[in-house]
Amino acid sequence: MDIQVACHYDYPIDRIIQKFKYEQQLHFQNLLASTLLELRPPKIQAIVPMPISNERLVERGYNQSLVLAKIMAKALNIPVWQPVTRLQQHSQKGLNRLERIENIEQQFQINTTSKLRYRRVLILDDVVTTGSSIYALKQKLEELDCQKIYAACVASAEI
Repeated sequence: MDIQVACHYDYPIDRIIQKFKYEQQLHFQNLLASTLLELRPPKIQAIVPMPISNERLVERGYNQSLVLAKIMAKALNIPVWQPVTRLQQHSQKGLNRLERIENIEQQFQINTTSKLRYRRVLILDDVVTTGSSIYALKQKLEELDCQKIYAACVASAEI
């Protein structure tokens, strides 16, 4: 699966993302969302932000991917769709690719009882390292009959 990447995870974007994600510096949201919009996403019907667990949501106070998805959705005049939830989340930091994939596959669950479905969607994440979270979310979206699933992230970090 191809993932559109706006920036390499390097200075200064790495610091900006860290401040946005971990230090509640939400004033960076428009800058980060505009880098994603510059990617010119393909024709999509909805944006699916990377879900985070409830414990992570309580810890941070917001889902950083959802914040960015709302700005993009408004600019593109399409909805944000969240049909999948994430169970208890163990940090992926420091894990190798295989460990990440094993860790993540069990974390996503379809949570929608709604009959509302979108066929062409964009998965949105802030930072991609191995792509394992995006791949696991893509599998769940395929179970919901999504046919074209694209992915975009603000920055990509090499392992």
